Amino acid sequence: MKKIYLVLLSIVFGLSFVKPILATSIKKLPVPFTSQAPTFDWGQPWQDACEETAITVVDYFYSNKKFTPDTASKSILDIINKKNNFIGESLDENAETIVAIINKFFAWEAYIVKNPTLEQIKTEIDNNRPIIIPLHGKYLYNPYFRNGGPDYHSIVISGYDKDKKEFIVQEPGTRRGLDFRYSYDTIMNAMHDFLPNLQTKFGEKIAIFTSNSPISKTERKLIGTL
Repeated sequence: MKKIYLVLLSIVFGLSFVKPILATSIKKLPVPFTSQAPTFDWGQPWQDACEETAITVVDYFYSNKKFTPDTASKSILDIINKKNNFIGESLDENAETIVAIINKFFAWEAYIVKNPTLEQIKTEIDNNRPIIIPLHGKYLYNPYFRNGGPDYHSIVISGYDKDKKEFIVQEPGTRRGLDFRYSYDTIMNAMHDFLPNLQTKFGEKIAIFTSNSPISKTERKLIGTL
């Protein structure tokens, strides 16, 4: 009887140290953040460097690096210079150009997905692959944007909150952009590729999926991206 009592006591004592596993609705990748103006200078070229910053943010994630104002500034400028030498000087770049820059100069890859669904985007995050989204900045209704925000903008989706129906993003358009949140509806509505002459809000709905390893055409077909 004494042995049975001691066994039961040990079981109860052991269970008291077992922490319950709580289900979470949040999936968030450890994507580093920098604004497109790392030293708070919003003049050129920083004013229109959201695309280069989005590329830099994803590159630092895949390279497991962290930002300082100095390294962020140098990395963004490096992409601007490579872009200028590659395609010529420009202030805004469409999704096709962003993908071309990534696939030419970086070890990871990117490809365009037209009309991505909410589930496709969430699946990429579940597989630890951040997404670059071009959009009409004024449709984000970000309270920290001046004059309602830019006509054309780029952000990085790095997570989601299923319960609150929000995307977690790295928002380069403000110094408060670390793990910034936009509703699903806001992002899906604002998503638009760049068109000349400030016609961004009429561009195709496009996302730039990324991967740290090559994705075959067969794999892309399986997730409905071709």
